[in-house]
Amino acid sequence: QFHLFSCEAARAAMAARRISTGAQALKYEELLYHHQHRLDERPYAELAAAAGVDAGEFAEAVKDSALESRLTDAIKSAKLLGVDATPTIFLNGRRLTNWQIVTTDAKPRLDLGATDALWRKLLNIESTSQQASHTAIR
Repeated sequence: QFHLFSCEAARAAMAARRISTGAQALKYEELLYHHQHRLDERPYAELAAAAGVDAGEFAEAVKDSALESRLTDAIKSAKLLGVDATPTIFLNGRRLTNWQIVTTDAKPRLDLGATDALWRKLLNIESTSQQASHTAIR
């Protein structure tokens, strides 16, 4: 069961990754995440431009039939691995079930900022977000 626009969004993200710099691709993916409530509007080109991705190249890349094949292969692999949510993380072939940082408050909650910062450091990824690193979900 997929989110209604998940395959379109994944295809757009794959296109952006293929034609842009790493920083632009990360920015695009962050924008997709933050604008997921608008996916029914199909804001893919607008978000690509906001991430600094060339509009003409993006329009051509999204049409590339090779992306459909890659997306289909990714879906098949995910099903074989038992992936049922995103994000799902594997490390050395093992699925991680506890990969998020939880606060030590009286009422513990996920600390998304700290979790994001740790994984970006572990994976050597620069953050393109200007958000504070102490965002938490109650």
